[in-house]
Amino acid sequence: MVTAREARARSHVARPDGLLAAMWSPTEVNVDPRRAIPAVAGHLAAEYGVDFRFGTAVRSVDPPAVSTTAGEWRAGRVFVCSGNDFATLYPEVFADSGLVRCKLQMMRTGPQPGNRPLGPMLCGGLTLLHYAAFDDLEARVPLAARMAEQLPFHREHGIHVLLSQTADGRLTIGDSHAYGTTHDPFVHEEINEAVLGYLGTFADLPDARITERWAGYYPSLRDGRTELVVSPRRTSPSSTGSAGPA
Repeated sequence: MVTAREARARSHVARPDGLLAAMWSPTEVNVDPRRAIPAVAGHLAAEYGVDFRFGTAVRSVDPPAVSTTAGEWRAGRVFVCSGNDFATLYPEVFADSGLVRCKLQMMRTGPQPGNRPLGPMLCGGLTLLHYAAFDDLEARVPLAARMAEQLPFHREHGIHVLLSQTADGRLTIGDSHAYGTTHDPFVHEEINEAVLGYLGTFADLPDARITERWAGYYPSLRDGRTELVVSPRRTSPSSTGSAGPA
């Protein structure tokens, strides 16, 4: 725990209005996916000889044969990590797994004036209600009751607000959470407005103009499990299908 003065010393955008204290983590890491994903692929290819085949769809897996749009491959062991696609490979396994899709809404500003760094990533009290790591806090129950009374729309739409900065100086803001097997394709502006409104209660951005808005999707297990690992082709002991939800 740090005092309000210490929090303000660490973050020039933290709003002082009503700020009593803050939690500070020196071990948090911010990853810019636009740079990290290609960088990881490049590192694995250069250092370990991994052969990536982008733009290639896998039609079926019948170990040791793997049928793809780039031809037939053979492999002693196959891992299926299909992300948000539950229908192409082993749909019956995914149907019985309990996996659903989580739809989230995100936004991003342009680079901040003078390329000023944000400093630490910021979040507010709603975040304490979203992550299981905070479930054992004594204050969680009264906090949940207060948020349900004061911010019912936010709670209904799974909103908690995180603020971070990309390598080129843009600020990423999110997000909301909706769970289901299917979702509509629309980005709902009232959700974005609720996210920005809550952000304004604890952060004062130099330039809050939004330049990008998008919806993201990822697999989620709603029973508390963090991983799904199954072996659908048990006739071949060297073959494993697996999918790990984010």
